[in-house]
Amino acid sequence: MRIAAAVEKTGLLFGITHTYTGYPLVIEARERVRAGELGDIRRVVVIYLQDWLSRDEDTRGSKQATWRTDSSIGGESGAFADIGTHAFNLVEFITGKQMVEVAAELKTVVAGRDIDDDGAALFRLENGASGMLAASQVCTGAVNGLRIEIYGDKASLHWSHGDPNSLTIGRRGHPDQVISPGNNIEYLSEVARARCRTPGGHPEGFIEAFSNLYVDFAAAVRAWPESTDIVCATVKDGVRAMRFVRATITSTDNGSQWTSI
Repeated sequence: MRIAAAVEKTGLLFGITHTYTGYPLVIEARERVRAGELGDIRRVVVIYLQDWLSRDEDTRGSKQATWRTDSSIGGESGAFADIGTHAFNLVEFITGKQMVEVAAELKTVVAGRDIDDDGAALFRLENGASGMLAASQVCTGAVNGLRIEIYGDKASLHWSHGDPNSLTIGRRGHPDQVISPGNNIEYLSEVARARCRTPGGHPEGFIEAFSNLYVDFAAAVRAWPESTDIVCATVKDGVRAMRFVRATITSTDNGSQWTSI
């Protein structure tokens, strides 16, 4: 909150690298939801599973691991603050709807840690849609398993970080439609195509997603102060993510009761 207050006071720009929102097909998913292709959103499932902290020895001798498993360094949450916030942001980014309530269970699986390394939450969006979010760093064999599914009354969207160059659209009674990225592919929305760095048939990857966020933020810097619009995540998105984490902790402490964000 102090950072948010400083941004508001100074009027300067503040961007957050929610990396997955830089993928062209994640942007395409958002544009198709905005266009009403899915209809009314009914349910969202987002899962982010890793295994790099699944053993006790993973914590020792690693600065990256230490701050994620020690509350005196990393704060009141581990896995949910680290990767759960990315899953949370992905839901709000694609659907355009805010998450308003959660019923969560955060756990510490590996002995010796004092903050969560595993957890799941049911949630509700502002339009009444239901959802489920899981985030864990102790799932053996899950290297970086992020995926999201969004279901509307007309169609559904499916995207996985393991196959970021495929966006699947499902419709009842029809074969799945698989969309690929490419700056020369006309069926993509203009905003997604503008963030494709390679022609069709060439993979768009993790580094390119970062590049898109940096380019968008640089454009905002060049336009400042005449314009303060930022395409990438802002400090307000960061505050919302922290409120999500706090709500999941509060819910867990109260027996997984529904808790407002």
